[in-house]
Amino acid sequence: MNILFFGPNGSGKGTQGAILKDKYNTAHIESGAIFRDNIKGGTELGKQAKGYIDKGELVPDEITIPMILDRLKQDDCKGGWLLDGFPRNKNQAIKLDEALKAENMNLDIVVEILLDRQIAKDRIMGRRLCANDNNHPNNIKIHVFCFESFVKLYCLVLVSWGA
Repeated sequence: MNILFFGPNGSGKGTQGAILKDKYNTAHIESGAIFRDNIKGGTELGKQAKGYIDKGELVPDEITIPMILDRLKQDDCKGGWLLDGFPRNKNQAIKLDEALKAENMNLDIVVEILLDRQIAKDRIMGRRLCANDNNHPNNIKIHVFCFESFVKLYCLVLVSWGA
């Protein structure tokens, strides 16, 4: 079974993904880990992605989607996978859907994790990256921006899959 998880930061995608991974013996694929693994492994796509990441830019879909497909073709994904953190907008959803179909891969389930904005903020602020930074006004502004952006983009992604 191939599953796609949607939800804002702090919604528990990683937590729920780990539970489902163990329960159904499926691969839990986090988009951030795909970038880190490709960069660390020195793959051609990883080198290209690193150039964008080092400049603080988003990695183009033309690099990201092939990385994701390469990961989904690995042996541990043969029994199914759970993709967490991608796509993040309608265009990526369309491109991913087309790429999966071209590889004869099915997307069986799309899981939506709903979360109140304040709860998401509280969870993110509770993640202790640095004890003194959690309540810094810049962190709160960044979180609010990310949540609002996610909601707008997320609605477009769901519409593209006909939800």
